[in-house]
Amino acid sequence: MSAVEVAFLPPDAAHDAALVADLAERINAAYAVAEEELWVPGKDRVSTDAVAAIVANGEMAVARLEGRIVGSVRVRTLDPQTGFLGLLAVEPAAQGAGVGSELIRFAEEVMRDAGATQMELRLLVPRDGPDSGKERLHEWYSRLGYRITARSDFAQLNEDAAGSMLMPLDLLTYRKPLVQAAP
Repeated sequence: MSAVEVAFLPPDAAHDAALVADLAERINAAYAVAEEELWVPGKDRVSTDAVAAIVANGEMAVARLEGRIVGSVRVRTLDPQTGFLGLLAVEPAAQGAGVGSELIRFAEEVMRDAGATQMELRLLVPRDGPDSGKERLHEWYSRLGYRITARSDFAQLNEDAAGSMLMPLDLLTYRKPLVQAAP
């Protein structure tokens, strides 16, 4: 298998309706599988308009295998010390090939180069019991050095989503120190 290549999409790619629709579909498909028991059927994680705005802001990186997009991640700055990665999605056929790890490595490197000293990500989980997929993600993030720093009631954070939830959900905030490279 060839190497995974990760790069930001140029902001003007937001005008490519087919690309934006494809990205939104990929992200929503990945989250539909991972979160199908959390939401009413048909609930999308992200709209095409939101994806277009993320691309236009220069915050969407994509992973390619043999030139084909197989994953994506949103990378942005929360504050001068904190980078953020979100909407991490890898198409099912490419899972287990290191695509997710490369997307996270890329996000961390970009934020480290921008002067961030820590990286943040968030994970939506059921409040009242384990979810095997979310447990696997927790274990993976933990192996990568991320630690839970906060737990919040998702319905209070996002009242618009509350009516689409099938159960009470919490948002876990994870952070990881970014070690600066030696000069």
